[in-house]
Amino acid sequence: MRILWASKGVHPLARNSAGGLAARGHDLRLFTLNRPAKPWSVPRMGPDVDPKTGPVVGPLAIRRACKAFQPDVVFANFAMTYGAYAAAGVPRKTPLICVTWGSDLLKHGGWPGVRHALTSPALRRADAVLANARHLGQRATELGARRVLVVPYGIDTELFQPGLPAPANWPEGEGVTVICNRAMKPLYDHETLLRAFTKVDGARLVLVGDGPLRRDLEGLARSIDLGDKVSFTGRLPFPDVPRAVAQADIWASAATSDGLPLSMLEAMSCGLKVVMAELPLCDDWRVPDAFWTFPVGDVDGAAEALRQAIAAKAKPDATRQKILEEGDLQGTLDAFEALARELSA
Repeated sequence: MRILWASKGVHPLARNSAGGLAARGHDLRLFTLNRPAKPWSVPRMGPDVDPKTGPVVGPLAIRRACKAFQPDVVFANFAMTYGAYAAAGVPRKTPLICVTWGSDLLKHGGWPGVRHALTSPALRRADAVLANARHLGQRATELGARRVLVVPYGIDTELFQPGLPAPANWPEGEGVTVICNRAMKPLYDHETLLRAFTKVDGARLVLVGDGPLRRDLEGLARSIDLGDKVSFTGRLPFPDVPRAVAQADIWASAATSDGLPLSMLEAMSCGLKVVMAELPLCDDWRVPDAFWTFPVGDVDGAAEALRQAIAAKAKPDATRQKILEEGDLQGTLDAFEALARELSA
């Protein structure tokens, strides 16, 4: 099958899904308007342009790519960007699958101007819309999608597994290790986790990654006297990420909005317990005695959830089993492949 995957080309979803489909023998091309920082193993189509010109340049460029490549089906992610370019540029005879993620529908893509100009036209044009959680699928329908399929976007369970060796320079410490490896942006509300740790004993917090708020968060950690209870590792090379996650006991997130975080699935695949802000996605991923939630932005609630998780004795690999059953990348590829075959037929 000839597949054109249209995306920015940097998100793990694109790399996992497109790379997995190509590995299954499909003739796949990446269409993108900017050269990805990391090389791709599949051929790339599309000009190098300023991303801000995407709504103008994207439709014509993807039409040209379709004319040259003649794909059987086009996958486009996310809705408000490449989904919109594809909606305007992919020939009507070519099936279009819009791959949504979270903020493209729940946040930025729902803003009135963006919604009417980009998001809703993409969802209405698509022959099928993929959503990684039920609440995201409901939002897609509200915004105009004609057909929605809920498919959890899975992860590589062989890459993320328990027992991996620690990466170089991994911070040593005593007690239970809690890890948060989300981008340091306002959406992910690291401040709530830091303040909660002033009320938690017997554990340390390791913040992996970087972002515009890192300096502020480091200053906050000093000002509330967390000392050696918190470590900032900075951004890690991707090969070190599975090994870093595997060193922890608990994965924590205070995100105020989410579709389905791959980082949570990766942590569960490594056997970690989960503590996170209560969001609609939680209903589908709870594991008894291994999954705790707290109200969004509630410092005391986060502290109590962390204390319960630290004290709990979960069954070995209880969360990993959940991922093997419902969050494995191969299941995602099966669903993507089946839908592509159906539409191209």
